[in-house]
Amino acid sequence: MIPKRFRFTLLVVFCLAGLVTVVGCGDDSERSEPSSNAENQANDDNNDDNNDSNDNTNNDSSTSPEVETLSVEAVTTDGATLRGEVIDPGEPAATEVGFCTGVDAEPTDCDSADDPDDDGIFEATFDELMPGQTFYVRAWAENDVDRVYGDDVTFSVEWTSVTTGMFHTCGIADDDTLWCWGGNNVSQLGLGDEEHRLSPTQVGSDDHWNVVSAGEVHTCAVRADNTLWCWGRGSDGKLGQGNTDDAPVPLQVGGGDDWQSVSAGADHTCAVRTDSTLWCWGRGGPLGVGDTDERDVPEQVGGDDWNNVSAGKYHTCGIRDDDSLWCWGFGEAMGLGDDDQASSPERVGSDDNWSDISVSERHTCGIRSDDTLWCWGNNLWGQLGHGDDDDYDTPEQVGIDSNWESTSSGDFHTCATRDNGTLWCWGSGNWGKLGHGSWDSYDTPQQVDTELDFQLASAGEDHSCALTDDGTLKCWGSQSLGRLGTGIEGGSKNSPFPLAVDESLSDVAAGYRHGCAITSDDELWCWGHGGHGRLGIGEATNYVSPTRLDTGADSWRSISASDRHTCALGSDDTLWCWGNNHDGQLGTDDTDERDTPEQVGADTNWDQITTGLRHTCALRAGGQLWCWGRNWPGQLGVGEVGGDHHSPTRVGDEEDWIDVSAGEEHTCGVHDDGTLWCWGGNGQGQLGLDDTDDYDAPEQIGFDTNWHQVSAGEEHTCAVRTNGTLWCWGYGVRGQLGIADDIDELDNFRATSPEQVGDDDNWDSVVAGGEHTCASRDDDTLWCWGHNQQGQLGVGEDGNERTPRQIGDDDDWIAFDLGEQHTHGVRSDGSGWSWGSNQNSRLGDETRYVSEPVSVP
Repeated sequence: MIPKRFRFTLLVVFCLAGLVTVVGCGDDSERSEPSSNAENQANDDNNDDNNDSNDNTNNDSSTSPEVETLSVEAVTTDGATLRGEVIDPGEPAATEVGFCTGVDAEPTDCDSADDPDDDGIFEATFDELMPGQTFYVRAWAENDVDRVYGDDVTFSVEWTSVTTGMFHTCGIADDDTLWCWGGNNVSQLGLGDEEHRLSPTQVGSDDHWNVVSAGEVHTCAVRADNTLWCWGRGSDGKLGQGNTDDAPVPLQVGGGDDWQSVSAGADHTCAVRTDSTLWCWGRGGPLGVGDTDERDVPEQVGGDDWNNVSAGKYHTCGIRDDDSLWCWGFGEAMGLGDDDQASSPERVGSDDNWSDISVSERHTCGIRSDDTLWCWGNNLWGQLGHGDDDDYDTPEQVGIDSNWESTSSGDFHTCATRDNGTLWCWGSGNWGKLGHGSWDSYDTPQQVDTELDFQLASAGEDHSCALTDDGTLKCWGSQSLGRLGTGIEGGSKNSPFPLAVDESLSDVAAGYRHGCAITSDDELWCWGHGGHGRLGIGEATNYVSPTRLDTGADSWRSISASDRHTCALGSDDTLWCWGNNHDGQLGTDDTDERDTPEQVGADTNWDQITTGLRHTCALRAGGQLWCWGRNWPGQLGVGEVGGDHHSPTRVGDEEDWIDVSAGEEHTCGVHDDGTLWCWGGNGQGQLGLDDTDDYDAPEQIGFDTNWHQVSAGEEHTCAVRTNGTLWCWGYGVRGQLGIADDIDELDNFRATSPEQVGDDDNWDSVVAGGEHTCASRDDDTLWCWGHNQQGQLGVGEDGNERTPRQIGDDDDWIAFDLGEQHTHGVRSDGSGWSWGSNQNSRLGDETRYVSEPVSVP
């Protein structure tokens, strides 16, 4: 962090007197008797409560004060001490506090910690004060009997504007400093590096910024001297520097000092000068310069009567001095009645009463002078607010209200404020970016936080931010890369964090939307999405933290979780299942759902359990393999396709199975002779049989007899041999096979027969998930690879990995399991860990997502 330094200088004067006063020296008219120790203590205790309400001439909440002076007259007969204190309601920043002591009733020379040459000065220096923080400074004189306070000094810096990009956020404070935070992979924060920031960090040391606009991966801003600056990714020439180079720090666009406003789009930028001319540059198409060629320096877009512009991804819109609306680019979001390309500005309708416009990737919203709100374009998630999901190629009014004040179009959602200070958001609720405390989507405006008064909102891709009327900044939605500025990384936690279970764990299972764990004392706990009864807790309610099951087996030893059902083995080798049973996957000889564990038959010789998408398989102690549930396209291995089985059905007559794993629509197992067998769906070569044909009975993979353990994922499979080598095959477009640095190395993104993962020969076990894979080595390190959009690899960042990558430096992993977009693990000390998507609280924690507004420091 590069902090803004603020300095308070509190001048405290000692006067000769036998009485105490809290006014200026020499004013006898307001003197009072010395207070008692009890009264002074009460004064001390109440002082914090009064900090917020003090109304005095020394209070400055907008700019850094020059000098703050307090006059305190104290009894100094036995000597008095001048003391000062800095109070931070939150975590204190670095502070330096000076004090001095009076002797023999004489005025005291009080040297501060910062400036020993100035007499009688109390000084506190703030080294890390950022917008949103408030500090209280107080000083007092005390001796053995008295403590007398001066007026408290309050100082804070408020936010005046905010803008949200794809992965980052920027804001300007009321002292005109510029701050950015969040994703910084291409230096879009302007801080001279590519390190992400979890909380606001000042851009340079300048304090004269007027306007800032965050694009997809670049940022532009106008200073008070009307110069224009851009930084971040420079592809397509969108930084206006005459090239396509990236810029890690702000670079001035041209040499002009007549810029008024700027709007950074996805791959282009537009800005208005003080003479009302409009200029655009970057990727061709939405530039409005008469062709589709890119420009790497600003080029004028017809006319000299522009007062507002908003740049999206595929189109741009602007409002002229006569309040007419014009758009250009391509797509129905231009509002021109079609989706044809417009290389120059074209008028939207004939109305001349537009006052505000906001352009997103595929939709547009605007406000007219009568304060009505209008939206048009793509409406997949209801982001137009019309109560449906129909697309509109011309402006359509949102409801009938006429008190809208500002609007902001996000990726697939929209937020807008009304003149009564209320904030409303609608569209896609993914990541909680609507601020309604849930993931629900809405196709009409819904109010956000009825307790706050908002004045401005900015909707990004997967997060939103808004300013309240007191200058507080609130953000919500995805915390990935720290874009909310709350100091927390990841709305989907992308590195391991502890499970909230006050028990030592021995096993863990990750379903698609839920998780379960077995403790060292054989208790079973589940959490996450409770739909279809998959948690086994007796209701279809979601649980944000692990909750113990109090029905079923007396104690538990093994657990397997799938999409909508869960199965577990009791310590007495009984088998229990619960959840969705549409295809008979619970094995209870019917298709009825269960919301608590139901025993499968009466047998007490079950040894291993595995759950697929809609089928289940298990091994018995004698090496027999049994499967049940959905049997299309043959994943039960019973020699037929179709014909669901609602109770366990024997697979062949072999009695030497030692391992089995059920994937989405296929199953694999290992015999005790080391041979590997797979069957079921094979559209991506996940059976490893060098073809893409489905098989309704087990088929041997090659002739090798050194297979040790196998795991079937969604559409890929991995297995470990007895020599410690690791092999994967099937669908690999996300890198889940771990066999290719470059996707082009894969034939049609898949491998139809086993391919070795690297050259290492110390692999111990492997689990194949939805589109990612994790495996442990014999040194108990854990490695993951594949799809990582939700942080499910646990490597602390987003982005797919095509080869194994170690999870931290720990070497004590003893168990792990993979869901669709999340992962669970257990360490040797019995602690449980989770990472990846936390939708429906599948990580077992309620704080990883921020679906309601939270304050930015």
